[in-house]
Amino acid sequence: MRRLLLLVFLSPLFMAGPVAAEGFFLEPPRIGTGGVTQLHWVGETPFMALVRYRDTVLRFWPDAHGASLLLGADLEQEEGIYPLLLVAVDRLGKASFSRLELTVEQVERPQEALILPKSMVHPDAAARKRIAQERTQLKELYARSLRPPQATSLQLPLQAEVSSPFGLGRILNGVQRSPHAGIDFRAASGTLIKAAAAGDVLLVDDLYYTGRTILLDHGQGLLTLYAHLSSSRVTEGETVKIGAPIGRVGNSGRSTGAHLHWGVRLRGDRIDPLGLTAPK
Repeated sequence: MRRLLLLVFLSPLFMAGPVAAEGFFLEPPRIGTGGVTQLHWVGETPFMALVRYRDTVLRFWPDAHGASLLLGADLEQEEGIYPLLLVAVDRLGKASFSRLELTVEQVERPQEALILPKSMVHPDAAARKRIAQERTQLKELYARSLRPPQATSLQLPLQAEVSSPFGLGRILNGVQRSPHAGIDFRAASGTLIKAAAAGDVLLVDDLYYTGRTILLDHGQGLLTLYAHLSSSRVTEGETVKIGAPIGRVGNSGRSTGAHLHWGVRLRGDRIDPLGLTAPK
């Protein structure tokens, strides 16, 4: 039954066929790059619900109103209208097919120019090899989280001034580099950092660019990253509660002063952490 349903769901016939929007809705239907939206199935919790988004099939997770799923648009995703092909199957095997559209808009962001030591901008051969290995390691970790969600919103990991916003364009020593994929908080070295949500500790390691780094898995592909720490208070495999102390602010890795770099990934997409921060 499941195999047949997936074959129908992925076929061109489904893409071209008549659809209905009953039961499914998208909130909001329009987001900027680096933003998030939530898909909902309202009604009796289905036996299974799936969506096809950017050629990837994702499953919904049961919630108090039926089922839901977070979707994101990467920081550098192309703007446009993205079809969402949906199916929900009840416990008697009846399938409901729908089609919605997610509009992604480009967000204009500021830029800054920095002059850094040459070694920080142009690593030597040994450092480049290490950087490539660490990128592969992180990419694999970003793709690993397939378990039920523990959180769909976040709290700030500390109370401090934002020194560099999400998406900030960076020109380092006259060369355009990748935009800033997180938020930097300016804070004194040793300031306590807390878990932004309940989750499992996927990584505690010293990385070339981000120094002492912690990666937490919050389920359904949602991960938070805490970088440039002076010390960590958790170990890999440990489960932490929201607000639990996990480390302290530092100046490790490629850094020009004590601060916390806080990043969010949703199935690998670079997401603005403030877009998931629960309103006070």
